[in-house]
Amino acid sequence: KAFWTISELRQKLLLKIPPMDVKFYIIKPYQDKPEICKTQNNKIIHQEYARELQAGKTPTFKPVISGNSKAVMTDINSDGIPEIEVSTPAQKLSVSLKGGIVLDWQAAGITGTTGVGKQNQDSMCWDYFWIPMTKYSSNDQPYKLESVKYFNGKFLINLKTDFKANSLRLTKTFAVSIDKAAFTVKYTITNTANHPVSISLWSHNFPTLEAKDKLHDLTFKIGKFTVSGKGKKEQVFTFRDNKAIKFGKKYIEGSFSKPEIICSNKKKSSSIVVKLDASALNQIYLYRGKNLTFEWMTRKIKLNSQQSWSTWMQLSMLNEKLKK
Repeated sequence: KAFWTISELRQKLLLKIPPMDVKFYIIKPYQDKPEICKTQNNKIIHQEYARELQAGKTPTFKPVISGNSKAVMTDINSDGIPEIEVSTPAQKLSVSLKGGIVLDWQAAGITGTTGVGKQNQDSMCWDYFWIPMTKYSSNDQPYKLESVKYFNGKFLINLKTDFKANSLRLTKTFAVSIDKAAFTVKYTITNTANHPVSISLWSHNFPTLEAKDKLHDLTFKIGKFTVSGKGKKEQVFTFRDNKAIKFGKKYIEGSFSKPEIICSNKKKSSSIVVKLDASALNQIYLYRGKNLTFEWMTRKIKLNSQQSWSTWMQLSMLNEKLKK
């Protein structure tokens, strides 16, 4: 039976209707001797679609090699989104085109962060805007690979993305050292709107340093403050005389004068040192929840139409055991 009446439905009859078949037809232009339209295998259509989709996501890329160092394209977490992986004698760094993040960083005999197989956790250099607020909206932000070059002892990975809702264009360049366990990230933000826009760049980071329990093992040094991972859920440290942006007094722990934050794991004798642009930095924010993050926000910057502004941060990995 294929149909039921309203009266039957009112009797609360349980129905089970099998799905109908869906068929796709190939319609060709007029021909004197047309071929009979035939159905196309649904599996083949899906395979062709998947192939075209992947081709659109993966840019043409040739490995960049200098001596025993190289930059290649990979997909280490098998999500269909490529990463640029730089391998040198000093470190290995993987930058994803999904979010423009550092998905994996290994240096100085330690893993500083690794987000392989995890949902937006244990990775670094997420890009957000504190002003105008774009909290968590950029996790899947696609970044276009502009170029990968080798110059003067560094691999340069150039990315670009557009935050269309805010009319902001962000270009991001990773400069990865071949002889040090360090890299620098340079940001350039352009206002593409036809009116002025005020911004505050917000960087979001999940360090690991191979900690089994990050809330217990990791500590942060910010100026004179040494803070454990088991501290308050939220803490804000203002840079020099700046006032905190979008945080009330209950969150403020104090101010610091050196534009630097050090994340350490004493059990592994390892640290990540983050140096920040003093001309841009406004505050550092620590958050402890299911995961542990350190974040920083720039001061409020006003950009006129088509105006650009730049800032940077430098990250290095230290292992005290290797010094002995």
